[in-house]
Amino acid sequence: MAGKQSERLKRARPNGPGFIRKGRGKGFEYLDWNGRNVTDEAMKDRFAALAIPPAWADVWIAPTDREHIQAIGTDGAGRRQYIYHERWTGRRSSVKYERSLDLGSRMTRVRRAVSRDIAQRDDERLRCLAAAVRLFDYGSLRIGGKKYAQDNGSYGVSTLLARHVSVDGDTIRLRFKGKSGKEWDLLLDDDQLADYARDRGGHGGNKRFLSYRVGRKRVGLTSQDINHYIADIAGGEFTAKDFRTWKGTVTAAISLAVAGETVGASASDSAKARAISRAMRETADTLHNTPAMARNSYVDPRVISRFRRGRVIKTGVSPDRATVKLLSSR
Repeated sequence: MAGKQSERLKRARPNGPGFIRKGRGKGFEYLDWNGRNVTDEAMKDRFAALAIPPAWADVWIAPTDREHIQAIGTDGAGRRQYIYHERWTGRRSSVKYERSLDLGSRMTRVRRAVSRDIAQRDDERLRCLAAAVRLFDYGSLRIGGKKYAQDNGSYGVSTLLARHVSVDGDTIRLRFKGKSGKEWDLLLDDDQLADYARDRGGHGGNKRFLSYRVGRKRVGLTSQDINHYIADIAGGEFTAKDFRTWKGTVTAAISLAVAGETVGASASDSAKARAISRAMRETADTLHNTPAMARNSYVDPRVISRFRRGRVIKTGVSPDRATVKLLSSR
């Protein structure tokens, strides 16, 4: 495995030889460039670990695991989509993941500030901002945007409506349509969020859930408001996107730590590939996107590379601190 890690990536040739995926029954079969069915289990495990969305058509898969593009397909909207080698993605995304790691190291500070501010009943705007960040932290929501809400009827934290939220005791339930038409139905157990939701209960229907009074009007939070607040309490130029990146990374790290109890450093590449594929599915479920999107955009590739070398986070301790420690070490 060490040899594979040290080999240089080479440019993919999507018009050249490669594997193709075809539907077969309720699943798929894979054919090589000579039209022969792929029966090698290790090769099929490699394909599974790529987490190619089932909805993709015209799928091409690189002939080896050393090409910088590993798979290409056409999504439901007719757009060509790409899955890159994790080392290639890592080079291009290193700044993003370093920023996410930096935020992860400050989560205790961030959560302390949010717990303080969400209790400020005499400062409605500050309380709104804190509730927004709590939703990112506990629910992994996107920030949302006015244009998405108006054009597509899809929502995020900044555009949630009161009708999307219900409360029962210390539990709030969020039901709304998110990006790409994904339906969210999320239960969050948090007494402070529940208190906030109850206080907003009298402003139901199509009123903004995260809003505050200015004179006689209620004003909804904007994504800029929220990102400025995040930067302020975290002490750095962080945004809501960094929360989702960190959440994706930690979720994958937890899944791989559980897998690591049975899949150690000496396990076969196939066993590791299956564990990685499962971790990407679990991360996608948390983020409400696809395994390919989770792997390409939200999971720090160092979590995967360390798992392949037998290194995972310790269980029984704070996942945030454990993930920071894992990624900060060589």
